[in-house]
Amino acid sequence: MSILRRYLGDCREFWWGWLPLLLISVLLPLSNLAMPLVEKRLIDDVLLAKQAQLLPRTLLIYAGLWMFSVAILVVAVTLRIYVTERLTMRFRQRLFVHCEALSVDFSRREHSGRTLSLFLNDVPNMTTVFTTVIGGLACSLSWW
Repeated sequence: MSILRRYLGDCREFWWGWLPLLLISVLLPLSNLAMPLVEKRLIDDVLLAKQAQLLPRTLLIYAGLWMFSVAILVVAVTLRIYVTERLTMRFRQRLFVHCEALSVDFSRREHSGRTLSLFLNDVPNMTTVFTTVIGGLACSLSWW
């Protein structure tokens, strides 16, 4: 549990990126749920009822919802990539400073492949955990 608290403390610096991602994770399912309702209105109230005067308004609402969903997805992907890369750079820098402080004897004794795997495998996996878990949790909760 202390490792998780320390990890969350490290991620706290990037609240400006996580907070909008949480908001997007809540808003996106709501807009996706609204699209079938507009489609139902288009079919039932406009096409089957032969109300041609409602067609432009209904299509405009549908196009607006679609554009909103696409824009939110673009913003979310861009923000998620940016925050994840910044967090990756921060963890790699901290790990590099730590490895730099180790003695030369440690470098001779420890296999360099294990140290290199920390930089190449463990740091990216550690940074995507927060984005995936928190974003997935918020998205799951927004469906309730």
